[in-house]
Amino acid sequence: MGRYSEELANAGFEWLLGDVLVGMTIQDGNEKWDLKQGTESELQLALMRYVLKEKQEVPF
Repeated sequence: MGRYSEELANAGFEWLLGDVLVGMTIQDGNEKWDLKQGTESELQLALMRYVLKEKQEVPF
């Protein structure tokens, strides 16, 4: 179960980095992710918008 959870978490982070934060991250040839220099504020706003959008869509 632990291994499956790790795979799901990795897939979620890869989707977030590649789709939600597109243009603010880079992936090298070894599939490691990094932030583009100077996009820290943009990245924070994008994450906040994403969380707010998801929170509004889920009935909690």
